[in-house]
Amino acid sequence: MSRQISLDELRAHGLRDRIEASSSSNPAPTTMMGRLQAMREVERKLVEEFTAADPKPTLWMALHGKVLDVTTFVTMHPGGLKVILYYAGSDATGPFATIAHSRSAHTMIERFTIGELVP
Repeated sequence: MSRQISLDELRAHGLRDRIEASSSSNPAPTTMMGRLQAMREVERKLVEEFTAADPKPTLWMALHGKVLDVTTFVTMHPGGLKVILYYAGSDATGPFATIAHSRSAHTMIERFTIGELVP
């Protein structure tokens, strides 16, 4: 039987909510360029926080209804560290689907699966 993992539990295994909350005093950008710059700043802070953390935090993400522990994969991701850090703690099914992934990437989903996401 697969472990049932709630969205709240999933969110606890990401860093983005904490980073975004710490910069919420700034007004939300209204232009596409402003939003892109804000996202890059969040990514920069995520990498900074993750690389400084000792011990490293556990990182989970959801893909296709499955919850994956990507803690050991984060530094091996071909798309870079910041992509995994950005989507850790959330359902990354949509962004995952927009990028062509290899067959081995789909196989890795099974290897890193620790449970299934429930509402």
